[in-house]
Amino acid sequence: MVLDSSAIVAIVLEEPGHEALIRALDVSMQRDDVILIGAPTPLETNVVLSQRLRTDARPLVSALLQRADVQIIPFNGEHLDAATS
Repeated sequence: MVLDSSAIVAIVLEEPGHEALIRALDVSMQRDDVILIGAPTPLETNVVLSQRLRTDARPLVSALLQRADVQIIPFNGEHLDAATS
């Protein structure tokens, strides 16, 4: 599973559909699936949540990523090219 910032924001802010995202994350964790996130995504998520919550969201995001044992993977120009092709 690959997490993106919109999923994390939805979970933290309990937006509509967040329950399904939590269930999917729980299933992946129970199956010992690898859960990945691109290196820029935690930064983007922290910026968005900090603005929306009007407080430093880094502890929230960090705790969520640690609880789910999310692996942060590199993201470089080659990945950007592949993603936008």
